[in-house]
Amino acid sequence: MALKNLFLDGQRSLSDYSMKYQYGDRYSRWSPTITLANTAIDNYDPDVLQHYKQTTLDMIHKDEGKDFKALVTRLLTNRGLSPK
Repeated sequence: MALKNLFLDGQRSLSDYSMKYQYGDRYSRWSPTITLANTAIDNYDPDVLQHYKQTTLDMIHKDEGKDFKALVTRLLTNRGLSPK
């Protein structure tokens, strides 16, 4: 498991660095911490999907939605829409 995480984290870090370098503050990465024992990406069990959804919502609420609101505002502005 540790070796798998080493490779995945390395790839994730390289992608994150590359995107930040190329897009600067126009790049956002959302990566909630998954705590389930079975974190297989192709696990479509309703309980697992609910856990992923709740983990993501918790991440948004944890910082009081500041980063999420900034992302939505940026996306709307880029599309020529007015954020509310």
